[in-house]
Amino acid sequence: MQEFGIARMAAHKVMKALRAEGSIHTVRGLGSFAGQPDGDQNTAE
Repeated sequence: MQEFGIARMAAHKVMKALRAEGSIHTVRGLGSFAGQPDGDQNTAE
């Protein structure tokens, strides 16, 4: 967060709000992605 000059809690709140409105989705172990999930969340190759 230091790179962007914001507090960790502020970034967490923004991510939570974006997730709630459907702008991003999070896949455990992979990260957060823009848009809706494709449905196939088993992307391990």
